[in-house]
Amino acid sequence: MSTEHFYTAKQLAGLPGMPGTERGVRKMADRENWSCREREGRGGGREYPISALPDATRIHLRKALVTAEVRKTVADVIKAHGIVLPETQVRDWQRITRDARDGLINAIKIRMQESGKSADVAYAGLVDIAIEAGEQSHEYKMLIQAKDARGLKASND
Repeated sequence: MSTEHFYTAKQLAGLPGMPGTERGVRKMADRENWSCREREGRGGGREYPISALPDATRIHLRKALVTAEVRKTVADVIKAHGIVLPETQVRDWQRITRDARDGLINAIKIRMQESGKSADVAYAGLVDIAIEAGEQSHEYKMLIQAKDARGLKASND
């Protein structure tokens, strides 16, 4: 973090040590004679360097910068090494959907082996069984859960 970071009044408003509005930040900056630079691009305005800001604001922003850098580094390492996050990082609805899809694939494979038919025919047979057995059947719930990314919606269990 050797480069100086600059922030607009809009970005600073409401942060620790700052007024809650852009106008309040600009007034504070003028009153305390903060160094600034003209903002490039559409709309213009001013940008204030982190070094000109009050201690509480500077500490908050530096923590945010470090946190963002750490998250980026961790994400890069995970991606580069193909690391799979622990199961605790998977939400319940994701686990339910994944398991239902795995179950559906296994059921189709079993039906294909038993009947010697294609995957489409095996799937259609599974759907027929689910419809005949009704909404409380395992097959029906599995089909619904595999389809709905937010989990089972059709049952009131």
